[in-house]
Amino acid sequence: MKKLLSTLLACLVVAGSLSACKRTTPEPEPSSSAPEEPPVVSSIYQDGAYSVKYSVPAGDSTLDYLTISVLDDEITVQDYGFEPYENPDASEPADESEAAVQPEPSSSSEPEGEDTETVDYAAEIKSAYRAADGDLDTIEPVEGAEEHSYRFVRMMRTALESAKEGNTSTVTIGTRFLDGNYEGRMESANRDGWQEFVTLTVEGGEITEIIYNASGEEDSSKLITEDSELNAQADGPADYYPAIAQGCLDNGGDFSKMTAPTNGGAATKTFGKLMRALTAQMTSGGERKIAVSRLADGLYTARFADFDENGWKEYVVLKIKNGKVTVDEFDAISEKDDAARRSADTALSDRMREATGLSYSDAVSALVNNWEKAENDVTQVDNVAGATVSSNSFKLLVGQLLATAAVEGNAEVPIEVERLPEDAEE
Repeated sequence: MKKLLSTLLACLVVAGSLSACKRTTPEPEPSSSAPEEPPVVSSIYQDGAYSVKYSVPAGDSTLDYLTISVLDDEITVQDYGFEPYENPDASEPADESEAAVQPEPSSSSEPEGEDTETVDYAAEIKSAYRAADGDLDTIEPVEGAEEHSYRFVRMMRTALESAKEGNTSTVTIGTRFLDGNYEGRMESANRDGWQEFVTLTVEGGEITEIIYNASGEEDSSKLITEDSELNAQADGPADYYPAIAQGCLDNGGDFSKMTAPTNGGAATKTFGKLMRALTAQMTSGGERKIAVSRLADGLYTARFADFDENGWKEYVVLKIKNGKVTVDEFDAISEKDDAARRSADTALSDRMREATGLSYSDAVSALVNNWEKAENDVTQVDNVAGATVSSNSFKLLVGQLLATAAVEGNAEVPIEVERLPEDAEE
């Protein structure tokens, strides 16, 4: 019996050992060659075709329309253009025989009612869209078709909202402007220390309220319409600032038809700049609060009033577009030959290179590069070593141009600037 019990105990011990060994054996690691799951990429837009059209005509009595297609978040403009607006309230022709005459089909390949000019504008707007890589905030408006450019942006924004939801129903825009409260403020104070601003309200697609004023450069709570000194006499800012705003409101927001009130000529010009920028935002459905450049778009020239002791007269040509200033040309005219330019004088450049290590063209290139780094602030432009006189001349010409003609929008006539006494450079 004892022998039997001993045998059973031995069997139990062996079984337990085997069980313990089984429990401590590590499980095999997964094979490193097993493929990983690809990351899930969620689409912003749903595939499909999305259409938007206007029921309110633009200023040229045409209606904008747009269709885009979306495939794997790639956006393509399938159809875009303008079509004539047919006013449903227009009176019927008095002569019934005239009404019965139907025009013959046009043999032109252009859509009926779309002239070559509007078709070209549509193509230019699409090109501007492509040039901006589809960034609706950086599209340059097409000159001569600014309103259509802004309406294109609004239609694109509307179509993309539909694409996010996958709603392929055609959306009709029935208002000129997008409802909301807007504010435009000059990005800097004027020479008298006042910073003009406009706030306005759009309801039902129309401007219902406009406030125009200016705040102090050092104290923004101080308003020009409340300044006792400036408003001591009649026809002061307290009179003409509200009059400007009311005049625009009476014209349905069309600031181009306004006349300046007494003493309000400069204020009216600034108001036009603010309203032009705000109109772009209201039409395109863009930002509600913006800063506006004082500089008017155009090509401006400034030159010195006389020749220097070496017989050169420097001049600068600036191109201004949407507040950005680009140096188009900086050179000097010869007193002996008004067709000769300093940049083309190889003997002078050779002498300058020997003395300073830079040719005249090299110095100008470095100076323009310094201007671009200064971001339109002439006081922050560094002088070019070895071209101090040219650097100072450049800054004087640019500074005078940006303070006068470019603010007033007078690009037709070059301005003349008195030079400062300087030592000769060469």
